[in-house]
Amino acid sequence: MSTASKVTFALSCLATATTVATIHYMQNLDFKARRVGIVRDDEKRAQRKENVRELERQENLRKQLEKDQHVVEQA
Repeated sequence: MSTASKVTFALSCLATATTVATIHYMQNLDFKARRVGIVRDDEKRAQRKENVRELERQENLRKQLEKDQHVVEQA
């Protein structure tokens, strides 16, 4: 093989290896970014459930207090 063909072959192999490595790196970054989104969604969902439980607890407490005390609403 001539020197030019060896250089061309080596550069082609290098370009291919670089492309494959870059694609794997980008896929890994994409996977991590999606995983962070999933974790954040799970946290939001858990916080929303906790907020609903707290709201229900507050409403039950308010009803109990209104039943125990005479409440006068002012306009």
